[in-house]
Amino acid sequence: MIYQNTDFDKLPDALELRRILNIFQDRFPVKHLMPSESIVDGAEDKYLLTQLSDGMTVLKPNITHQGLLFYGNSEFNSKQFILPYFKDPNHDNMLERNVTLEQFKLLIESFPLYAMLKNGIDLPKSNTKIRMENPYGIASAYHLDSPFLNLTSSIDIALFYATHKYKDNKYIPVKDGIGVVYFYVMDKPFGQIPGLFTLGLQVFPRTFYNKQFLLRLKPNENFNEKDGVFGFSFKQSEKASEEIAETISAYKKIGDTNDFLAKKLAKLSDKVYQKAVELNYSYNPSDDFGDNVNYLTNNGKKPLLPGAPQFTKEDLNDVNLYDLWSRFCDSIYCESEKEYLIMEELRKVPFMMLSLIHISEPTRLRC
Repeated sequence: MIYQNTDFDKLPDALELRRILNIFQDRFPVKHLMPSESIVDGAEDKYLLTQLSDGMTVLKPNITHQGLLFYGNSEFNSKQFILPYFKDPNHDNMLERNVTLEQFKLLIESFPLYAMLKNGIDLPKSNTKIRMENPYGIASAYHLDSPFLNLTSSIDIALFYATHKYKDNKYIPVKDGIGVVYFYVMDKPFGQIPGLFTLGLQVFPRTFYNKQFLLRLKPNENFNEKDGVFGFSFKQSEKASEEIAETISAYKKIGDTNDFLAKKLAKLSDKVYQKAVELNYSYNPSDDFGDNVNYLTNNGKKPLLPGAPQFTKEDLNDVNLYDLWSRFCDSIYCESEKEYLIMEELRKVPFMMLSLIHISEPTRLRC
C-alpha cells in the first residue's frame, strides 16, 4: 500500500516524513525476534554477532527494538517498482548481469580479509568458528544489479537515499520531484520471513554504516504491491535534502563511494574474465558457451582475459588491512562472556593469519 496525494502541495517534505516514519516505528510491535534472541539496549549503532544453523555467522544491525525495515528511492513510480536486475530479462541482458556478479564474487574472494572469513576462522579458546560470505549481497551494496533490494534498519539512511541521486560515483541532493520511502513489516520471526536476509557488517567500508538487509525479489515482482510493504511519497526540495544529509552523522561515510573496492570495480567495468564466464555457464549448462563468449566480447573485439579478477599489490597499496580489521571488530557488540572471548580472539587473527593468504603481487601489510 502506498500513501500518496495527487495534490503535490499537500505532500509532506522529507523532514515532515521523517517525523511521520518515527511515529510508525514507535507504534509497530516487535514480532521478528527468534527464540534465541533478546532485546539489546544501548547498542543502536552496533552489529550483533549471530550464529546461524548452517554454521555461517552474520553481523546483524541491532533491530531488537523495532518491527520495521526501510527503503528510500529518490524517484517515485506509483504504478510499479521492479528491480533493474529483472528489467528487459532477455538472455543476453541476464548473461551480462550474471557474469558481472560472478566477476565481483571472484574479485572479493581475492581480498585477504574476505578470504579469511570465507574460509572460516577457528577460535579455539571460545570453541567457535566464524565463517562469513555473501558476495551477491555485497555486490548490491556496490550498485551492481542483483535480485536483492537493499533495506535498512535506519529511517535516516533510507531518507538519505530517498533525497539523493547516485551520479558519477557520488551522491547529489535532489532539488525537485517526488520521492518515496517504504517500510517493510517484519510480522513473524526473522528466519521465517521468505526472502529476507542479513547483509549487515562486512569487511568492505560501504557496509559499515548502511545497516543493511537484503530482500530477494522474484522476476517482475512489483515491490509496490508486495505483502507487508507500505510507502509514503513526499515532495523533494533541495533544502530538505541538504538538511537530511546534515542530520545523519555518518553522511560523509555513506556518501564516500570511492573506497578501494569501488575503485577496483571501476577498472574492471569493461573487462571480461574467463573464469566468470565459466562459472555462469556451470549454472546454465543449456547455454552455448561459444555464443556467450562472442556476445560478451563483442565477437572478439574485446579480449577475454584469462583466469579471474584479483586485487593486486597496487590496488591495496593504500589499504591498511589491520586498521580495517580493527574498525570491523569495533563495530561488533559484545554482551555475553563468550562474545567477549570471541572478540578477544578475533582481534588477534590478522597478526596470525593474514601473512598466509595469497595476494597477487604480495604486498606488505602496513601497521
